[in-house]
Amino acid sequence: VRAGGYRGRYRGDDTGPFGVLVSASTGQVSGYAWSTEDQELLTLNGTTAVSFDQGGTFISGDTSSGSTFQGGFAGPDRLAGTWANTSFATSGSFSGDRIGGLADARHRFTGTFAGDAYGLFTFDVADDGTVQGVAYTVYSFDDGTSDETASFTGTLTGTTLVAEIRDGGEVDATLSGTMNTTSGSTSGTWSDNDGNRGNFTGTGCRLN
Repeated sequence: VRAGGYRGRYRGDDTGPFGVLVSASTGQVSGYAWSTEDQELLTLNGTTAVSFDQGGTFISGDTSSGSTFQGGFAGPDRLAGTWANTSFATSGSFSGDRIGGLADARHRFTGTFAGDAYGLFTFDVADDGTVQGVAYTVYSFDDGTSDETASFTGTLTGTTLVAEIRDGGEVDATLSGTMNTTSGSTSGTWSDNDGNRGNFTGTGCRLN
């Protein structure tokens, strides 16, 4: 129920956008945050998985900076909590909402992407193999873009995934890779018309 991608902002002594995914296979919360104070990308790795209690509590943090995000779920589509960095005596709060999430999707996958930009992909797969999703850029080192979403469409044929992001009818970016609905794994590469490129990896599950 809680697996998928979430975007939001953290506030307090530092502020910025973040994007995290909840793994369908492990329950770990991982992703990226951008510090506007330090102009630094934080890589968030799960410390404790989402709990099975009603609050769905979790802990995630960045080992390089020492920042820790501790939170829980206010329903299946919203998470919130507090963050702290004891090394610098800074703290604050964060909140975020689900991205993507088609009501009639058969499978839902979420992955982080890296390379010239960092963020999340969400993939909702229908019975006929049609794929719809959202790419959420936490930060792009190419042009400084942050906190930006773009929709994409594609197809899943067997385990082969192909999708495109279009802007005004023109293909702006492409994704290609593999997606295995049985094992719940996906990986591949992405590229855009500006020459930026990278890879993505993620997990997913059957919804109904």
